[in-house]
Amino acid sequence: VGSSVHTGGSIPINVHKKKMIDEGETPTVSKLYLRIHQTKGSKWVDDKSKAAYEKYVQKLSETQTTQASIDGSNPSTSSEPSYEQQMKIWIDANGLTKRGR
Repeated sequence: VGSSVHTGGSIPINVHKKKMIDEGETPTVSKLYLRIHQTKGSKWVDDKSKAAYEKYVQKLSETQTTQASIDGSNPSTSSEPSYEQQMKIWIDANGLTKRGR
């Protein structure tokens, strides 16, 4: 599978998250992932990153649709899951990272 490629340099993800907050942007799993896996021209750093993101978006959509059917709400107007819920959805979609081990 190989290691992940990103544009974040040596900056930890929590620092990227804080920068987003300082810039007035709500950090979501999706926004953080796009920030460090796409170039400024919105090109993916590699196909693996694109595939992982697409799996997450699909799982997120399925989760929101399922939750909306339980709540009886419209999936497009339902509230965004918490950051912790988003991380759980990411893990469900892509598994845990082994960091090259």
